[in-house]
Amino acid sequence: MIIFAALWLVPSLWSIKTLRRTMLASVFFGAGVIPLAAYLPLFFEREFGLGPFARGLIGAANAGCTFIGVQQGGKLTPGWFAKGMHVPMQRVGMVLAVVGPGLVLTAASPWLALTIAIGLGTNYLLGFFFAPLAAVQALVSPARERSLSFSLGAIFLVFGVILFFALGLGSVSDNHGIRWALVALAPFWVIGGFVASSAGKFVADDVNAAFAA
Repeated sequence: MIIFAALWLVPSLWSIKTLRRTMLASVFFGAGVIPLAAYLPLFFEREFGLGPFARGLIGAANAGCTFIGVQQGGKLTPGWFAKGMHVPMQRVGMVLAVVGPGLVLTAASPWLALTIAIGLGTNYLLGFFFAPLAAVQALVSPARERSLSFSLGAIFLVFGVILFFALGLGSVSDNHGIRWALVALAPFWVIGGFVASSAGKFVADDVNAAFAA
């Protein structure tokens, strides 16, 4: 109800096709990323017997790789725009979709070193989506409602978590094991990636409309 109330208050944002697609993608992204924050430490504890310090080191290394990816994505984003206004969102979709197979590989890995390597690579690629997504979202949003458009994205992340538990996936870890819980998250990333990529075809028209406004 909170989400629909927010959309009712800002119909001008909901009328922007690019933002509609990114908000829908945020639902799947939220369903994939927020449970993952709880599952990964549990995965390393149950499957490899790692303590809090070791899990913290792995988490810090993953965060460092994501940070490097963010920096690289920021440098590449202007070049993507130069190729076409639709290209940045295509890159965002590709990055999100790649995380799904990365989770499946993580779940299937029997060795700690391989699991860590897959995680570092996946987190590095994940960092690439922040800069182009933020740039597109800023460009297509009317100036007076730009900050609100970013806030709405966070609301849809929460809605994704609600969807995750509404589908009964919260019990997968208890009933089938933590590895299958990671696999259950993969489809959300892939679907979210395709939805985000589909927003690219609307970017040029929405940017022109925002500038005209």
